[in-house]
Amino acid sequence: MKKIEKSEKNKGMMSLSRRHFVQTSAALVTVPFFARNAQANVDESLPIAKMDGNPATVVATCSTFDCGGKCDIRAHIKEGIVTRITTRPDNELDESMPIMRACVRGRGYRKFSYHADRLKYPMKRVGKRGEGKFERISWDEATTLIAENITRLTEKYGAASRFLTVNTAVTGGIFSGDTMMKKLFNLTGGYLPYYHSVSLGNTVKVTPYTYGISKTGSSLDTLEDTPLVILWGHNPNETIF
Repeated sequence: MKKIEKSEKNKGMMSLSRRHFVQTSAALVTVPFFARNAQANVDESLPIAKMDGNPATVVATCSTFDCGGKCDIRAHIKEGIVTRITTRPDNELDESMPIMRACVRGRGYRKFSYHADRLKYPMKRVGKRGEGKFERISWDEATTLIAENITRLTEKYGAASRFLTVNTAVTGGIFSGDTMMKKLFNLTGGYLPYYHSVSLGNTVKVTPYTYGISKTGSSLDTLEDTPLVILWGHNPNETIF
């Protein structure tokens, strides 16, 4: 195949058109989805703030729910209620830096926070295991119950009986649940750890057999010379991952 030489100007035009192509394609794909589900997406259980002229307070935060992207998320709060979630607008993007805008999951944090099935208080099982019978208890009762059982099991079986597994929001930084539990258990004798992570444990094992080395990857500059690119649930023009 004959290699076509491109000037810097043409390369810039090609990158621009490719970027617009991906963005436009994504927009066209999502239009029928939102149109079809416009009525179904109305959740009457979500709290609603009063519609008046007072502006909402915008709190800048980031995506931490089981995601390492830490992308830009902005919560609009009014009367103590998150009324909507936005992300970094176009006029604040820095072309020299990775794009850190929230994906669909990040923009859906409001529904996650106010979902009717979300557990907001400690619940204690009152029936047999598997019956699904629980009752609400206070935070003091919950922490006391947990501390008593940790002490009882440690004294009876030793610190190795305390298995610490991966929990949700494992990429939330130093305040992740598993990170705080590691600190607590290390101060009280240790614990039985898990191998690697919930996402990459098997990948680390199988990659050497597939590629011959333990780590593989490529950089964005290889896209220009790649004949086929498959983006599975991922748009690099919008989010870092």
